[in-house]
Amino acid sequence: MICYPTPAWTLQLSGCALLFIGIYTLVTKENKILFTLFAVDGRDAFLQYLSYALIGVGALVFLVGFCGCCGAMQESKCMLVTYFLFLLIILVAELAVGVMAVLFQDQTLQKFENRMTKTIRDEYGRNEGLTQSVDFAQTKFTCCGVHGPQDYEGSRWRRDDMGRGDNIVKTCCVLSNRNQTDAYLEPKPVDNARCQSNSPSDNREFRHQKVTTTL
Repeated sequence: MICYPTPAWTLQLSGCALLFIGIYTLVTKENKILFTLFAVDGRDAFLQYLSYALIGVGALVFLVGFCGCCGAMQESKCMLVTYFLFLLIILVAELAVGVMAVLFQDQTLQKFENRMTKTIRDEYGRNEGLTQSVDFAQTKFTCCGVHGPQDYEGSRWRRDDMGRGDNIVKTCCVLSNRNQTDAYLEPKPVDNARCQSNSPSDNREFRHQKVTTTL
């Protein structure tokens, strides 16, 4: 008996898709840079754990689909029962994850905002990996800080004058070389003087007005 397109067959395809997404997320250069922003105490970032989970779930879903396909081909009652049991487990798990995501979304975002703000104030300019990650995010998403330029006002970067007189980091500015792959490493503001100005009328068109929390 040939295994025609059935829920088991489509399940195998979805498993392959999850595997691809998980692996792609881990190996993409841009994601590797952004992972540093989400890392806590030197451990892997939450998004990395999510990628590992996608790979594991993808492999499991593929195997479940394979069992269902083989069970249909061989008309094996045992394999078909196993297939339906795993389908039930996957369904319950998806519902649980969905409910938890809704219930803890605000709390998780608030913790992330607080940690990111503290990280920028304490480590920007001192931790090379994190500094590059922040610069990359601000260049890619045209944003400035977590809550805005004020995140840099009390930072060690500002107190130690790492910007050599700048009020905000250059990746908060509108860059003339933004479309270049490594613009975040050598940012070139369109007008650095007006970007650094504290007057909204002067910096409005030369400083990123978007903040991370609005992404």
